[in-house]
Amino acid sequence: MSDIFDEVEEDLRKDKAEELWKKYGNYVIALAVLIVVATAGYKGWQAYDASVNEDLANRFDQAVQMGRAENYVQADSALAQLAQDGNASYAALSRLQQAALKSKSGDIEGAIVIYDALASDNAVEDLYRDLAVVMSVMHQVDTGDASQLIEKIEPQTTDIKPWRFTARELAAVLAMKKGDKTLAADYLSRITDDADAPQSARLRAGELLKVVEG
Repeated sequence: MSDIFDEVEEDLRKDKAEELWKKYGNYVIALAVLIVVATAGYKGWQAYDASVNEDLANRFDQAVQMGRAENYVQADSALAQLAQDGNASYAALSRLQQAALKSKSGDIEGAIVIYDALASDNAVEDLYRDLAVVMSVMHQVDTGDASQLIEKIEPQTTDIKPWRFTARELAAVLAMKKGDKTLAADYLSRITDDADAPQSARLRAGELLKVVEG
């Protein structure tokens, strides 16, 4: 880890914003994915663990274990069934887990389809719909149209949104991609200036802000 941060510092001194993201973008995305999915899972368990049917809990855990063992077809089938007959929380979490497993298995387009469907489902709690938007954009940073993706992620950057810090970071990266340093600096400053932002997010935003304004 120390070697990674030494290289980051060196690249920052050289003001190579494009090279910095090219080298470390996947690392940042992977870390963000881990954080948001883990947080969503925790919130789901926290809200529903006391009342959910024990059978649903066991089935979800079994599907997750299948995915970890790379039994993707079986895991996908189990999660699809759980999404149909589980309660609202487990249905949403199952669809998120389905998308995560598709991404892990290399089916990025399949993951995006699930995220977009979840984001547009009015029957799903806003917490999970918002997360689905963020995850969809996250999976398109390298391949999608930057302007269109910024328009898609912008509503998630407002102060009331639960995933706003990740959304702002993604929006800043997309702004850098299309060469709009002013817009990128604005998104990054909204992270560094926010006392509620996680320290890791503020540090990353601060480093990128130095590059943008350098």
